[in-house]
Amino acid sequence: MKFVLDTNILLSALIKNSLSRKIITSMDFDFFVPSFALSEISKYKSYICRKAGINSVEFRSLMKILFEYIEVVPSDYYRANMNTARKLISDKKDAPFLACALFLNAEILSNDAHFREQKKVKVLTMQEFVKKFLK
Repeated sequence: MKFVLDTNILLSALIKNSLSRKIITSMDFDFFVPSFALSEISKYKSYICRKAGINSVEFRSLMKILFEYIEVVPSDYYRANMNTARKLISDKKDAPFLACALFLNAEILSNDAHFREQKKVKVLTMQEFVKKFLK
C-alpha cells in the first residue's frame, strides 16, 4: 500500500522515537511526501531540535535515516493535480499532499481534520492506521 505522509506525522517521527517513526522505518508500506513537505520541515527545524533535544547534526542524521524509507515526490509530478486538490480542501497548504496522493493513487496518513473534507482520497489518522494494520 502507498501512503502520503502529512507534515504532522513527519514532525511526530522527528521529535521523538514515536510510533510514527517505528511505522515509517519498520513497516512494509510505500511512504511518500510531496517535495513541499521538505520546506515545511525546514520551517520547523529549530522547534524540532528543541523538542527532541537534538542539535543540527543530529537532526540531519535523523532526516537521512527517515528519508531512507520515504520517497520525496517532485512537484512536477503532482502539479497537474494541484487545481483539483485546491478545490477539494479548505486548508490550501494541504493541497500538495492531496495532489501527491491523487497522482500516486495513494492514501493519506494524517491527523489533520481538513483532509476529511474531501472524498476522493482515503485518509487515515495514526490511530486508524494502528487499528487497521497493527492488530
